[in-house]
Amino acid sequence: MVISCAITHGRAVSKAVAFRYLDGRALTLTSGKSLSALFKIGIAAYFAAQKVLASARNLSKTVVSRSKIRFWRELYGDVASVSAGTSVSWDTKLSIDGVSSLKIGSNCTLRNCDISIGGGSSVEIHDGVELHNVSIFAADSAVVKIANDCHFNSFSSTNKTSIRVVGGKASWGSWVMCDAGRISVGSTAVFSMGDYSGIGENSEIRAEAMVDIGAYTMIAYNVTIFDTNTHSVSAEDRRREVECYWRKPVVRGEVLRQPVTIGSDCWIGQGAAILKGVTIGSSCVVGMQTVVGSGMYPEKTTIVSAKARHVVQQQ
Repeated sequence: MVISCAITHGRAVSKAVAFRYLDGRALTLTSGKSLSALFKIGIAAYFAAQKVLASARNLSKTVVSRSKIRFWRELYGDVASVSAGTSVSWDTKLSIDGVSSLKIGSNCTLRNCDISIGGGSSVEIHDGVELHNVSIFAADSAVVKIANDCHFNSFSSTNKTSIRVVGGKASWGSWVMCDAGRISVGSTAVFSMGDYSGIGENSEIRAEAMVDIGAYTMIAYNVTIFDTNTHSVSAEDRRREVECYWRKPVVRGEVLRQPVTIGSDCWIGQGAAILKGVTIGSSCVVGMQTVVGSGMYPEKTTIVSAKARHVVQQQ
């Protein structure tokens, strides 16, 4: 419905006002109609129009979802299982080989996602999960499990939340909020996150041994959690690794890896870094920009970096 006039509060309509419904019918209010009458008719017409538009949008989504899911079933057969009530957008992409499997529960939502599964891997997405702008890559017998009612979302359609599991296992409990920039799980490694926990945007988690996060733990944005050095501390090993990169295969030196455990009910502040070999008890707080090296911290501990100190004042 379109209204093309200016109306002053508390006055009668001074000119004929034309309305047009979505179906083309015209409605004209002649001079002398009160403002309250105009509002009653206008509001009723507005909500009628909104119902029509909502029905059209829902129908469009349903058609797209059904056609996409039907295409997946025809292309991949039994290896891709999608339950009733799940909505899949047209820009969601799936690639899966014949020895891997994908199971999506009921009433899930997938929007602008990229899912690639290979090498005998399995991905399970349980009921009520919402994935928006998410990339999932599982290879080499990887196992990925996302429990009920989790929400994974990247605020950028081009820079997706990345979940990469190669030979390891990754699992999220129910009601998890994940806006992380990148979660990587290496061969034989295990990543797990408890119920009702959350990860803020642009955070990165790297698991090559084990990263275990308890329930009800809040992880802010720009947080880094690594259980590995990622490279050897030996300069000779790093030089050899760089040289091998151009010739393949890459020969890596000894890389130190130690599990990271974060208890339940913890709060990890913005920009914090938690490194290999750290165990943080339940109900702990890690301050902003704090770097937590190896060590064990008992429950209900507040962990912060040293405050800035006065060194010298120039004359």
